Amino acid sequence: MRTSDSRHVWALLSCIPLLGLFAYLAMAISRNTIGSFDSPIIALIQGVEEPWLTKWANFLATIGSGSVVVSLAILLAIALFFGNRREQALFVLVVVIGSGALNQILKIIFQRERPTLHRLAEIGGYSFPSGHAMLAVSLYGVLAYLSWKAIKKSSGRIFVLFLAGVMMVSIGASRIYLGVHYPSDVVAGMSISATWFIISSVFYGAYERKRIKVGQQEAEDPS
Repeated sequence: MRTSDSRHVWALLSCIPLLGLFAYLAMAISRNTIGSFDSPIIALIQGVEEPWLTKWANFLATIGSGSVVVSLAILLAIALFFGNRREQALFVLVVVIGSGALNQILKIIFQRERPTLHRLAEIGGYSFPSGHAMLAVSLYGVLAYLSWKAIKKSSGRIFVLFLAGVMMVSIGASRIYLGVHYPSDVVAGMSISATWFIISSVFYGAYERKRIKVGQQEAEDPS
């Protein structure tokens, strides 16, 4: 098995524990046994409430909203399209918009009400899974993936992964801090969005390898 194929197999296998985590949280919510998971995390995060943290959390809520994230994804896709990277443009849209659509479907299925205690922001709709968490993983996952392919130095790649991880966790934690999501909403959102991203990136990588291979064959045999 080629190295690239092996990496894709391992990537797909990593979806199993992610889906297992999502299923576990969904089952615990349906059985009303999730309190032991949610309560300590809520107490920890909301226990550090400060005015400046509230402003920062609201800022993260704004830049992590569906309208902003989708707009950024569309702008990135347009830039890639006109930069003669049409496949990457489509990849961005599939991952980000697909994640948003999946979130809406799951919210309709589970219909979990949002927390009502100690809310620092007001928002409607259902709670599970967190849309902000899902979009954060999809957007910053895509940005990290494309940056990884463009950056050759390992230090640059590590920095990009670190920055993407910080943004994902920060946006997810801000939803708990503001009292608009349970921790299980955020963790479930991250896990299912990561699954969607991994599957999408595997298919994109396979298509890219095939396209490069065809191009090489045409170059070797122009007739």
